[in-house]
Amino acid sequence: MPRVRVARTDDVPVGERRLVIVAGIEILLFNVNGTIYATGNCCPHEEVELLGATLDDRVLTCWEHGYEMLIDTGECLTDRSLCLPTFQVTILGDDVLVDL
Repeated sequence: MPRVRVARTDDVPVGERRLVIVAGIEILLFNVNGTIYATGNCCPHEEVELLGATLDDRVLTCWEHGYEMLIDTGECLTDRSLCLPTFQVTILGDDVLVDL
């Protein structure tokens, strides 16, 4: 899998999120207490954009139907047969890299 620079660490302040598009893939970056996570931007339930979803610690809740997913593992807590795509994040200096 290629490792790609997607942002700088200061582009995603603590408690914030940022949408980036890399190679046609929409990736959401979340900074939770200084740790940056990366997920896909579509809910696995009905492909609703997750940019406006609520985040409580590591639990992302889709604004459309309330499906809950963990941003670190992608596990869907509402329907265990579904999974949110996640991406491995590496911090190198001030750069945020993800494995596609």
